[in-house]
Amino acid sequence: MDVTLPDFSRDTDRGQVGIETLIIFIAMILVAAIAASVLINTAGYLQNQASATSEDSEAQVSNQVLVISSIGQIDEVDRATQDVEATLHDSNTSFTLSGSSDYSGDLDISVAGSDVGTWDTTAQDSYSVTISDTESFTLTADDGTSASGTYNTGSDATATLTSVLISGTGTNQVGHINMTVMQSPGANEIDLEGASVEYIGPDGEATLGYAEMASAGVGDFAVEGTTDPDNTVPVLTSRQDRFTIMLDLANDDSADLRNLQEGEEATVRIVTQSGSQAVTVVNVPQSLSSYSDEDAVEL
Repeated sequence: MDVTLPDFSRDTDRGQVGIETLIIFIAMILVAAIAASVLINTAGYLQNQASATSEDSEAQVSNQVLVISSIGQIDEVDRATQDVEATLHDSNTSFTLSGSSDYSGDLDISVAGSDVGTWDTTAQDSYSVTISDTESFTLTADDGTSASGTYNTGSDATATLTSVLISGTGTNQVGHINMTVMQSPGANEIDLEGASVEYIGPDGEATLGYAEMASAGVGDFAVEGTTDPDNTVPVLTSRQDRFTIMLDLANDDSADLRNLQEGEEATVRIVTQSGSQAVTVVNVPQSLSSYSDEDAVEL
């Protein structure tokens, strides 16, 4: 009897093809899953980075300080002084400068407590007065220095004004800069202790760091609470706060942070922790001759 065995070769071949397809299909799913995971992670990273960048950009734009005003303080530098002697001569009762005085300015004259006139020493060699025996007189110079004497018939009387500023000598310079600042609209709290101040002067530049007022000097900046209801200085917490940023300059012509002279200008840039910048240019008036030591001048 003949036995016929089934031919399974075709089914076997078809089974092998199915396994290979399944393997390829699984591999494709794995690759797609990995690719999707990478894309999701990358998208999340980019989203976080974009959010952080957006917040930083927003802080740079909104967390700014506004410079309301800039005031300079006058330093009198190299002001020459000397003693001035004025002698009242008995022969003609007129004052003349004696000794080797270089004073050239006004001397106000009063006799017995009453003003009698002003002696312009640049235009008049002498100044005549009417004075009685044993009457006292007083001479007052431009800077307020005064000296008194008593006239006696038959003798000259000399009044000596000690340490009078000589007219036309010395210079006034700006030795301190005070800038009043406030928050810009929409700003959050701004901690000026973490800020820096960049100063660009006529002869150099420097970056200044924060220091307490008691220890601040040239190369530092200090902060004072001008209007500070909550006593939060040096942190600006509201738009009602008004703080003064103070810079000291050096009485040294070779220093980068030297005093500012007449007609000069400097640029001051305030950089906060968020990276925002407030730039102001301070301009010294063309003449400072009418100011006195520690006077304030608008820059």
